[in-house]
Parts: sequence; C-alpha cells; structure tokens
Amino acid sequence: ALPVHFFGVPWHATRLGNLSFVTVGSPLAQIPGSVTLTDSFKGTYRRLMILGDRLVGYISLGQAQADGLAIKRLIDEGASIGAAKEALLKGTFDARKYFSQQRSISVMALARQRNVWTGQPHPGDDEGAPALPSALPERDSLSFDERIQHRVARPVSIVGSMPYAPLPGSASGTQFRGFHYPGGKEKV
Repeated sequence: ALPVHFFGVPWHATRLGNLSFVTVGSPLAQIPGSVTLTDSFKGTYRRLMILGDRLVGYISLGQAQADGLAIKRLIDEGASIGAAKEALLKGTFDARKYFSQQRSISVMALARQRNVWTGQPHPGDDEGAPALPSALPERDSLSFDERIQHRVARPVSIVGSMPYAPLPGSASGTQFRGFHYPGGKEKV
C-alpha cells in the first residue's frame, strides 16, 4: 500500500554545477504489481515507478533539469500517464501541454454527455441518466423580480489575490506557523 501524505507526495530537487537531481514520490519502493521503467542515455538517468497507469515515483539525474513540481502534480492527482510515459522517460515531458490536453479531454467528455446549458442529455444519448442542474436559468421563464432575486441569491465569488500578511515573531526572516488539530493529532 502506498503511504498517504498530507501535502501530497514528497519531492526533492538539487542542482550541483551542471548536474541536476530530482526525485518525486516513491521511486525506490517495492510495490506489488508496479512496473519500473529506466532509461540512461548520454549521461542522464531516469526511473519511473508505475502502478497500473499511474505514476508512483520518479527519479531524474542528468544535465537537463526535470520539472519536479509538474511530476509531483501528476502523482498527486493520480493522472493517467499512458500518453506521457515516453516523454517522462526521455526527459521531454511538457507539463503545460499535457495538463491542458487532459483538461480539454475532460471538458469534451462532459460536453458529449450533457448539454452544458440545460444539463439534459443530447438526443440519442442515454435517456435514463439523471439530468444535471441547468447552468443558466431560462430567461423567459422567470419574472423580472425573480431574475433580480436569483441574481442576488448567487454566492459571491472573489477573484484576485489575498494580501500577504507576515507572521508575527521572528525578526531573522524565518517564520513558523503551527497548526492546531482539534483531536490533538493529525490524522493521515
């Protein structure tokens, strides 16, 4: 069984001169049913630990620096890496392109299942599936007063960034924040 981490899987990146080392997740773990893929080419070494179609661990050692946070995101989200195995192994993985494609695939799958505006299945689709709530109320079905009420009843969303407030305490620049757990101990 894989360990559960409160802030996702651990990752570490080190650069020493021209040599870059990245490790994410559990690349050396002995997990039943997992597959290990390795590649060493022209002074680089990469190791992928895969369980099913999910990345469990990753090591990269060489002159090209791997995107450790993007690989951490792959593992944390449990994303399918079927299309990205080769790129991860060769060090050519483009996280921005991969995640935007995954998002597009998800949106298209949802759009094929339901009409985005009405929440109803498309003609010819499974008619027995429950309908999703409509994203937009029918404009003509509501009176003016109901439209105003509907507009006011929507939750307020805040777009923007939160102002940064430094923690009180240490003047040396290092700040610590303690977390209080009502039950006394953190459950992981």
